[in-house]
Amino acid sequence: MARMKKSSYTTVKANSQHDAELRKLLSETPLQGTLRVTMESEPSFFSGDHDVVKHDAVLVSHQQTPVACGSRLLRRVCWHGSEQHVAYLAHLRLHPSWQKRGGHALIEGYRMIGTFAQDSPSVATWTAIFRSNAEAHSTLTGQRAGLPNYVARGKLHSALILIRRKHRWPHYCARAKAEDMPAITRFLQQELCHRPLAPIVHGDDLTTGQRWPDLRPVDFVIVKQNDEIIGVTAVRDLRNHKQVRVTQLPLLWKLARLPSIFLSACHLCTPIPQQGAVLALGYASFFTVKEDDPITAKMLMRAAMSLAAEKKLSFLSVAFHENDPKRQAIDSLLAIKTDGDLYQVLFHEDIASWPEQTPYIDPANL
Repeated sequence: MARMKKSSYTTVKANSQHDAELRKLLSETPLQGTLRVTMESEPSFFSGDHDVVKHDAVLVSHQQTPVACGSRLLRRVCWHGSEQHVAYLAHLRLHPSWQKRGGHALIEGYRMIGTFAQDSPSVATWTAIFRSNAEAHSTLTGQRAGLPNYVARGKLHSALILIRRKHRWPHYCARAKAEDMPAITRFLQQELCHRPLAPIVHGDDLTTGQRWPDLRPVDFVIVKQNDEIIGVTAVRDLRNHKQVRVTQLPLLWKLARLPSIFLSACHLCTPIPQQGAVLALGYASFFTVKEDDPITAKMLMRAAMSLAAEKKLSFLSVAFHENDPKRQAIDSLLAIKTDGDLYQVLFHEDIASWPEQTPYIDPANL
């Protein structure tokens, strides 16, 4: 399924035969910010994202050289109180060598993503753009001819929490056991059923490994009060499927790296990663507390940090919508801020409808 343009761009619906080219684009296109990183998907581009109903990808080439790519991930999530198909735009990349001249490549790529939306409809399409990515903000949200309309849907409060080698477990918090999983499922069903973009968990979804292959009961943390679960999260190590690699350290970070290694041996801080290294990064998924209580959220976050330390992770990724009270759980923590903005993306005759309730954001899905 390919179409040749007079501009000599080739736009193709990517499949497993294009896997190496897609992964190469990810590894060669760093995201801007204080800590410059690439978000990679090794060993397979198409298996790096979990809980996906359908993964459509586009690859744009110029004279047989790949210059841009993007994915449309269709997921089953809560939307207006029921389970619906909602699409997320991911892996949107334009190779650095084409940043100043790749406008037509973007238009061609989005045109094909628009055909994905027609072939596999969803009730909405959304994406996130990190604040540090100023060029993407100006290009994609400027209502440029040939690109879809980006409608702002709130701020994204996200961070990479620095994990010390040892963290004390808060009271009333513990790692889950196999016998806790039915209660965890019921709790998530009860608390997330009204949250837009939240996964609707069924039966043994959390234990069979089909929707979330990486999850085991011991990856979950629970907070209990009077033998009742009031908080749940899972600390996920996805480095076997997706990686965040450091491509450039700020000068001050380079100078502080050796002292940080010494301090980390004393359990006082996280060692600054070496340039070129994959971050020992975990994701706080399913982060849910009863009635969005901020005090319980802080306790649950401390417990997640303790589990991350036991897993020998150096960073824990978290994300909340600006209207989510649970975002207070990261206010006082030592972290690298990675804030951004949420957008609804409108193709063709899409209607700009968005639920009033606060969206649920899972950092592993960004």
